[in-house]
Amino acid sequence: MLGECVLDLLPPATRRAVHAYIASHLERGFETSHDAALLWDCAEQWVMSGDTDKAVEFLRRCALHAADLGRAAQALRLLERVMELVTDPGEKAEVLRDMMISGKAAGHWSEVHRCSQQLAALSAESPTHSDIELLSVEACWMMSFQVGDATTRLLACASAVTADPNHRLDAAILLMRIAHERGDAALARSAYESAEKLLTNTGYSSRLLPLIYHTSFGDRDRALEAARALRHDLASFQPITLQFRAGFNVATAFAYLGEREALDLYRELYDLASQLGMKAWQWQFASSLCWWQLEHENVDAAEEWYERTEGSRPGDLMSTAERRKNVGCACEIALRRHDVPRAREMILRLRAVGAAESIRAAIYIDTFELRLLQLDQSTLSTDEEIDELMRVFSTGRSLIGVDFLVVALGEALRRRGRQREAQAILDAYAREYRRERSPLPQSFLALRDRICMEIRLLPEDASVMLSGCANALHVVTPPASRIEASS
Repeated sequence: MLGECVLDLLPPATRRAVHAYIASHLERGFETSHDAALLWDCAEQWVMSGDTDKAVEFLRRCALHAADLGRAAQALRLLERVMELVTDPGEKAEVLRDMMISGKAAGHWSEVHRCSQQLAALSAESPTHSDIELLSVEACWMMSFQVGDATTRLLACASAVTADPNHRLDAAILLMRIAHERGDAALARSAYESAEKLLTNTGYSSRLLPLIYHTSFGDRDRALEAARALRHDLASFQPITLQFRAGFNVATAFAYLGEREALDLYRELYDLASQLGMKAWQWQFASSLCWWQLEHENVDAAEEWYERTEGSRPGDLMSTAERRKNVGCACEIALRRHDVPRAREMILRLRAVGAAESIRAAIYIDTFELRLLQLDQSTLSTDEEIDELMRVFSTGRSLIGVDFLVVALGEALRRRGRQREAQAILDAYAREYRRERSPLPQSFLALRDRICMEIRLLPEDASVMLSGCANALHVVTPPASRIEASS
């Protein structure tokens, strides 16, 4: 306190000179001892000295050190301070690229997207087949689900024989994620084949590509083999953010394949992220645990995990995909609890999230609305609603994780007396699109059993009879007129 008071009494020029002297002394000490504590203090002293070049140099060194420690969010904040100091467009572009890398590591996709837009505004072209090129595409996809020419660009990256092998693999992985979101098996196959010859090395990307492909579109046994091998080696991936990325992909693969190993791994990763204070990853694993519990009909446990996600991350730091996942969890819990007001509120929030380009987001909204109406057991869907649901099903049936859509469609058909049609759709979905990848959910099995029982008990022309009776009953108005979009 006394030192601060003395400094405040000094003229500005003298005060800056004192800070410069202290900074020089700390810098010599750091070069000798490599004590990170001196690095932070040295950066602060150079900032207060007014020596912009030195301040930028040491703030960037601090950011690099924070990134090496796995503190990506701290690195991002330090680089934001650097951006306030630099004036040269070339330096600004360089700092923005570093911020994009730190933003991805921290899970702050909104920041990555903002930096990529600023980089474009500077007319600073990213080198062809660079990590920044992929990050720009990925950030746009994560925030708006817009594809544009992204698939063409990514296929060019994945196929470029002159590009670094890891760059080609990362491009193929991003393509695979887009294919997964859109249910595009042909795109996934093209991505896999473009980089398949590079799968001979033992690097992270080389091992992740076959895991994602076989989990989503390929062979279940090979997916499980890849997942278990990668889990065995998780501790070998450094920095910690890479370990979290690998672990998240492995756990998600286990979840899609219906393996309980997903639950154990998500919990391990959540605990580790909590110990390290890495809130973005803590949120990611808690949210995934919420979905896992919902898929296994454990609504109380799901709500506990959802409560852990609430407030743990500011909305402006979430990507569109993360906000959609968060609101979707709340909506699913409300539907399971027959909490109509909360479910309606969550559907409105889900619309407000946006992501209009995402086929999966559109399916979530349409199906949540129908399921909200179906909470009333006497509700019947109109022919027009069923036709619309058929269209949605035709678009989304190849996506992983849309069992709820098929159940909603089957229930709508059952209530209209179209049991045989519902049975055919459920059987075809389980056979052709699930491809026995994972156990069918209890809700799916219960509906299929109920339909089978009704078909056995009714005469041959029962479907026609029930359909005729249904036309005389009260039919609800379409969901679109019940729930207004908020954006």
